[in-house]
Amino acid sequence: MAVRVRALALTREYAGQPTALTVHLGSSLATAFRDLHALNPSTTPEARALSTRFLGWIRVPPLT
Repeated sequence: MAVRVRALALTREYAGQPTALTVHLGSSLATAFRDLHALNPSTTPEARALSTRFLGWIRVPPLT
């Protein structure tokens, strides 16, 4: 539930700015990947799962 609340808050915060939201989430994804690897250097976080979690819910309108 907390993830949905945060997603809603980000959607409101970045309303009308889908590119800025995507950049913010991409930066957060990179930080999470680095932090997870630092916590457990013997394993690599699964990139697809992290990408889906961070970027899978956003909807960017098509370019016109």
